[in-house]
Amino acid sequence: MVKGLVGQNRRLAVRLIFLISLAIIPVNILAVVLTRISIADFQSRLRESYRNELTTHMLRIDAELQDIEEEAMAFITANIFELALGASPDDPSILRIRLYDDLRRVRERLDLATVVCLKHNPSGEVAVAFGQSLAGANYDAATIQAIKALCADPNLLQRSANRYVVVTAGRRTFLLKNYPNRAYTFAFLLDARDLLSGASNLRASEGEQFFLTDDAGHPLVAMMADGEVVSVANDVSRPLSVMLGERRAADVIAASSERMDYRLVRVLDANSLAARIPLTNRILQIVAFLSFLIIPLTWLTIRQLALKPIQVLADAMHEVEAGNLQHQVTVQANTDEFQYLYESFNRMVAQIDLLTIQSYENEIERLQIEWENLRLQINPHLILNSLNMIYSLAQSKNYPVILEYVRRLADYFRYALRQNGDLVPLAAEMSFVQNYLEVQKIRFPDAFTVSYAIDEGLEDALTPPLLIQNFVENSIKHGLKLGDVIEVAIEVRRQGDAMVITVSDTGSGIAPEILEKLANGEIIENKTGRRIGVWNCRRRLRYFYGDRASLTIASVLGEGTQVRIVLPIVRNRSEGAGVSATTSPLGMERKA
Repeated sequence: MVKGLVGQNRRLAVRLIFLISLAIIPVNILAVVLTRISIADFQSRLRESYRNELTTHMLRIDAELQDIEEEAMAFITANIFELALGASPDDPSILRIRLYDDLRRVRERLDLATVVCLKHNPSGEVAVAFGQSLAGANYDAATIQAIKALCADPNLLQRSANRYVVVTAGRRTFLLKNYPNRAYTFAFLLDARDLLSGASNLRASEGEQFFLTDDAGHPLVAMMADGEVVSVANDVSRPLSVMLGERRAADVIAASSERMDYRLVRVLDANSLAARIPLTNRILQIVAFLSFLIIPLTWLTIRQLALKPIQVLADAMHEVEAGNLQHQVTVQANTDEFQYLYESFNRMVAQIDLLTIQSYENEIERLQIEWENLRLQINPHLILNSLNMIYSLAQSKNYPVILEYVRRLADYFRYALRQNGDLVPLAAEMSFVQNYLEVQKIRFPDAFTVSYAIDEGLEDALTPPLLIQNFVENSIKHGLKLGDVIEVAIEVRRQGDAMVITVSDTGSGIAPEILEKLANGEIIENKTGRRIGVWNCRRRLRYFYGDRASLTIASVLGEGTQVRIVLPIVRNRSEGAGVSATTSPLGMERKA
């Protein structure tokens, strides 16, 4: 029983079923995909919540900026004549003090307006009111003096009219907006750090940073990961992407202001985002990836059990294809199935080795018989008829015709006897056909005419020898009509990659029962013996071209016959046929 179980365990089908049960790859892939989709969805929703928080914070800033605008317009409306015309010459200081006090009270009602300054344009005197910034830091003496200098700078005040510009005073960065009038100019300065102070309530994870940047992405002030707000105005020429450096892969969220040409940027730490993934999703992701470790184990096992034995068989088959019929598989298979295949392969190769020799011998004998049959078909009748023809011409002492007849007859037999069955150029074959027809014209003067129509460029196309001549000879032997002149037409046309040879005549035609036998590839037998010409041609076409060649015969009794042969165009200029192509009718369309 144990031996039986071991034998079953060696069966390839049992082992593959066991491996497929372990390698549940589709389930693993589905688990990984679903886990990643879940994680990506969670992170997407988390980023969207961060973006909404930042947008809400920017909306609050825009609301406070709107309050500043409204207070500024109310101050201008209430003091429009004083701001435009100035104080009376006798008591200017009282008006300045009153305007300064009113402007200071306006600043106290505004959270972001940390500094407000009032400048008397004719004299250049400046009064500044300071408040504590939202970031929780007072200004030192150097910063205060720098702010006063900013408020007194006419070029800066003109450049900042009715819009916010970035200025620096000491080590602090401000957004300054100026409201110029004829007699007085007043301006609000917003500490850039105050714009980020409220962002501390948005902090969701460690490593997160906030920046105030211009539209080009250059940072002005930053809230660092530890919550400290620092100015980075000195790095204003460096874009934020350069400052982040190796943190460039982190997610960056921005919210633009509708009241000024600046925006808040929130940089989310990638590691912190990953740390917020739910524990269940992480566990599922780890398990899904670990399950792929089964794949290498399954691959190694299948490779050992199936792929290696198959490769042994493939190598053995390559050896046999290369002609090494003595090759044997000597390795021991690790499954019963492959061991059986090895042994069967060895027996098959031994049988092929034995049968190949017999097949070669039989094929050589068959080809020799077919070739001898073809020659016997041509030579005896023609020799006897030629001797009779020469005898008749000699009796009439027609020596010029005898000379022409003997010369062409010699060329005919020289070509026919020299052929060894290989393919020959079409030019040589057509020269042979023309020579044959000239011989027949001497025998049967005024009994037939010949026309040639052959496409140029086919001179070196190869064709089986004596193929066209066989059907031309049939037209003369079986088609001539007593007292009538028949026409024999030979055409060779190119049709794509094929060469179409057509031999047609207007002779006696073929009886339907014989035509049916020829179409079926049968040998015709009658009182004169076996007629194997067409049968032999079909065999040679199949030998040379297989299924790529075709031969069809159409005939009407008493009207004529047409033979159509389709061959693939094969060229080999290095082989010749021993008959000059200069005497060939190739490339001409004429009647003879």
